[in-house]
Amino acid sequence: MDTGESTPGPVFDFSTLSRTYQQNMKPAEREKREVDFTQKIAGLISEIERTTPNLKALDQYKDLVEKEEDVTKEFEVAKNEEKKVTDEYNKVKGARYELFMKAFNHIYGNTHPLGGTTYLNLDNEDEPFLHGIKYTAMPPTKHFRDMEQLSGGEKTVAALALLFSIHSFRPSPFFILDEVDTALDNLNVAKVAGFI
Repeated sequence: MDTGESTPGPVFDFSTLSRTYQQNMKPAEREKREVDFTQKIAGLISEIERTTPNLKALDQYKDLVEKEEDVTKEFEVAKNEEKKVTDEYNKVKGARYELFMKAFNHIYGNTHPLGGTTYLNLDNEDEPFLHGIKYTAMPPTKHFRDMEQLSGGEKTVAALALLFSIHSFRPSPFFILDEVDTALDNLNVAKVAGFI
């Protein structure tokens, strides 16, 4: 333990050794043994110093515990804030989904007695905003075909049917229809004009 006091080095007294041993030992040998003993003692002292407890460790531990408590509090605050924001996001997402499905179901179920049949299919029913909607129309007296296989007039009537169906859910004050009759024959022009 470090007490702040310097300890004097060991002093060796060879006078207690027997005379024959003292006489037989050469001075170089004596110095060598003294160096060996000094090194052994220095090694033992350093080992003792290594095994002494660090008295500052308790203070360091208290500081670390306080830091951990602070970080834990910050984490709890951030976690609660994240939960609050996530709940708000999910609430808005749920309301958006309900509004979308209300409009989708109205448009999908909107039929006209004069027309053919239309179908709306969601690519992803759980999250319809992330994917598309497939729209297909089957004119009266025709078999089901893909939209690409319909004639220009049939595509125009199908597009107008979808537009007017959307309009029936959320009416707008006016439309600008620019040359929608281009691909229509006279009979279909009269039907569209009559509907409008």
